[in-house]
Order: sequence, then structure tokens, then C-alpha cells
Amino acid sequence: MSNFLSRNQPTSSNPSFKFTDVGAMVEGTITETPREVQTDDTYNGGTIENLLVTLETPSGDMYTIWLPLGKRITKAVAEAVADANAEDLETGGVLKIKFTALGEQKKAGYNKPKLYKAQYTPPTPVNTEEF
Repeated sequence: MSNFLSRNQPTSSNPSFKFTDVGAMVEGTITETPREVQTDDTYNGGTIENLLVTLETPSGDMYTIWLPLGKRITKAVAEAVADANAEDLETGGVLKIKFTALGEQKKAGYNKPKLYKAQYTPPTPVNTEEF
């Protein structure tokens, strides 16, 4: 498949969760191995590396969380993974992300940055010695 066509393949069949308002939160179980995708950077040219994480909420809703490399939301998730003494996000783990506040506007004409908190609980390991 050509590079153009592969870049235009659907990246997820689930809606992405929108952190539109302060207080917006999503929590769910990771249902598949997080995967990396690149998207076009429409502001600066080039590409943006993203990690896509699929969550199933307790109510059964499915969402894809987009974690762009170097962004505040991604840093919050990375801190949550480190705080959980985990190496990475894993299928079966529980991820919670909350849009907590707006930061200080650094430059005129730019939006205030969104600030996030995240919590990660790794999946419980299966004890194969019991079998």
C-alpha cells in the first residue's frame, strides 16, 4: 500500500474522548495493546507521534485516547505509569485521566494550556503456579 493510503487508513473505530471542559474525566480498562501512529502536523509541518490507547469504561463505552508525544496529557500519563511502578501501559490495566485546570497563557493569541492528572493501575498478574 502506498504511504499516502496507509496514512489515511482509519486509526480507530472508537470515538476519541474529548477533554473539552475543566473536570472532564475518563476512566477505563485498556482493552488492547496501545499502538503508535503518526499524524500530519498541520501547524508546523512534519508529523506528530501519538500513542493510541483504547479504554472501555465501567458503563461499557469504548473510547480511544490520543497521547501526542511531548504534550501535557502524555506527560501526566507517563508520570502515572511511573508512580504505579509499571514499565508501560498494558492491556487489562486501568487508566484514569482528568482535565484539572487551565494553565497560564504564555503567548498572546494562544489558548491557555490544559493541565491533566492521571492515575494508572497495572493489570493483576496471573499466577500460573496455581494451575
